[in-house]
Amino acid sequence: MEDREDDLIIDLGLPVIFDGVSNTLLYSDIVKDYPVGGMISEYCRLHPTEIKDVILDCSNIFREPTLDNLSVFFDEFNKKLLKKFDPIISIMILVEIFNNTYDWYNMEFGDNRKKLFDELNNTNTEIKNFIFEDTTINQPGEENILQLILSMYLGFAQSYVNTKYLFTEVIKCLEMYDETKDQKLIDTFISMYTQYIDFQHIDYRIICTENGFESLYTIKTSMSLLLFEMANCIKKETTFVKCINCGEYFVPDGRKDTLYCSYISPQNDKKTCKEIGAQITRANKEKTDIVTGLYRKTYMRYKMKTRRNPYDKEVKRKYNELTQGIKEWRNNLNQGYSTVEEYLNWINKF
Repeated sequence: MEDREDDLIIDLGLPVIFDGVSNTLLYSDIVKDYPVGGMISEYCRLHPTEIKDVILDCSNIFREPTLDNLSVFFDEFNKKLLKKFDPIISIMILVEIFNNTYDWYNMEFGDNRKKLFDELNNTNTEIKNFIFEDTTINQPGEENILQLILSMYLGFAQSYVNTKYLFTEVIKCLEMYDETKDQKLIDTFISMYTQYIDFQHIDYRIICTENGFESLYTIKTSMSLLLFEMANCIKKETTFVKCINCGEYFVPDGRKDTLYCSYISPQNDKKTCKEIGAQITRANKEKTDIVTGLYRKTYMRYKMKTRRNPYDKEVKRKYNELTQGIKEWRNNLNQGYSTVEEYLNWINKF
């Protein structure tokens, strides 16, 4: 009988035991439980642009892409991903890029590989430019490990963008409050399970552990993870919550009215949103109150001036500068690009 902490990876994929209630990730020495919907929520927190630095940080990337050299690369790549990202994110990045590379390796030389790189070269220009910029590589190809992996990264990025888009569409349907909600949700699911049926790459095994017979699923693509999770979310009537602090979706492990997730906050890499979210929210409210109150007072003063002096060009100019400038300042304050002190210095000039 196998222990659940043993290496149960049959093929390279995301290995998950699903017992009908929750998922248990089994990957190398990682054993972690997720509520239904929790894996796709974690995965969709990824910003694909963050992968580039991990690739460039790997050693020997200018070697020829032989089987031995690629094995060394992926071993190092795997360790760096696990160090940088949450488990589901790091494993899925590795899985898709590795499997794309494996497919390339098994292709015959010549037309098939050329067709692959031609298709990659015709993908989203903005994504492609970002991936190859400042890398010494100009386009998809196979001259060395770096060029090959950047090409596979480009394919992964396209797949991930499509997956996150569909996930967001499902969430939008779930958040609707009108009579069209159910129909739109049905239409979205139908498209996922018909239009994307060829994207279902999931292996299934029955394994025997200390808990008895269990169902092990090996998920090999981003779209497969989305389809797997959404199918079970329907049965479980999963609730997704948007964290007030980081703005990402999560599945609460307790009360459904939880406002903050348990992931690392964007403000402090030592604290979770749950730990500091309320404090940040209060600080933002205070900041908003200061900004709004002072602007309203200044705005009303200039509004009166323009009425009393309709032909005063300087008053009109400053009024326009005030009303146009506040939009940029609010955005910069919300994004953290500017401080309240800088805003006060600006508006006090009026």
